[in-house]
Amino acid sequence: MRRSGKVSNSRTIKIPIVKILGGVFAATVVLNYVLVQLGLPSKSTVTYGIAVVIVAAVGGLALKGWWLSLKGGTPTTPNASKLAQQFNYVRSMSGTQFEHFMASLFRALGYRATVLGGAGDQGVDVRLEKGGETIAVQCKNYGKPVGNKPVQEVYAGMGYHGATKGWVVAPAGYTRGAVDLASRLGVRLHDERSIRSWIQKLGTAEAEQVSRHQPSATVTEKPDEGGAPTLLGRPSAYAEVDTTSTSNPQRYLKDYDMLLESYREALDVLQDLYSHKRENAASYAENPSLIEKWASTYSTISTKIGNTLTTMDMLEKLHQEELVAEGRVARRKELSARRAEIEAT
Repeated sequence: MRRSGKVSNSRTIKIPIVKILGGVFAATVVLNYVLVQLGLPSKSTVTYGIAVVIVAAVGGLALKGWWLSLKGGTPTTPNASKLAQQFNYVRSMSGTQFEHFMASLFRALGYRATVLGGAGDQGVDVRLEKGGETIAVQCKNYGKPVGNKPVQEVYAGMGYHGATKGWVVAPAGYTRGAVDLASRLGVRLHDERSIRSWIQKLGTAEAEQVSRHQPSATVTEKPDEGGAPTLLGRPSAYAEVDTTSTSNPQRYLKDYDMLLESYREALDVLQDLYSHKRENAASYAENPSLIEKWASTYSTISTKIGNTLTTMDMLEKLHQEELVAEGRVARRKELSARRAEIEAT
């Protein structure tokens, strides 16, 4: 719910029907002329019908895109790296954008999130559902700590939406009065640290999911019955990186070093994977299922490398000069050259 000059999600949509119909007619006439020039019969209902169908199809797609833009787009569930990158620019988000950002984060965390912000939201911007529980969320992307009002609004909205819990999410934090009131009402307050913690939790979960299927740097000496190598997974280091840390120069250097190590380990696995395929070429040729297992393992390694490189890109964007001066970017280029060499064999 937005107040104090925040942009409202409620819009009065004015559609100039006469202008739209005029534009459709003009487009149809022009297209009919083009079709005639291309060899279709002139003054033919068939030619004109084709023009109408084409204009209708294009217009329908345009109308769909326009409507989705008004509704804030379709729900998406970006990964932790993408969410961390977006959160770097939270201060430039409008109220509506922040609500949709939080909804995307909650969806990624496994909630069913519905954005309600706007007129008639009854104090609830986002409704969360998970495991039979409903949570009412008020989102406030203000430039200063928020006061009592959002706490009061979400508390009132809990009953209206049948929620068992009420949360307020405000990156800028809260006044002492808001904290005291929330404590009395049982409303939970979440600030910038909470959002970063959620993103970190998501990154860790993604890394653990990858690790269950991901090769480690060690391949067993005796593959199972001549099959694909048995590999043990390791979590990706990128999940532990705070890409927004700017105050401590040693922190981002340490984070980048962790990513370099993660990249190196993934390349060790990739090299073992290619070596195993070369050394057991006959087995792979005779058993197509081994090729499928090999391809699946390769895809998992590539996913880990992709996540690692994405996080490196984010750190380089924030600390380009320092990372170049410290030789970290050069080290990354060496590893990328090694990857190209491995995959060329």
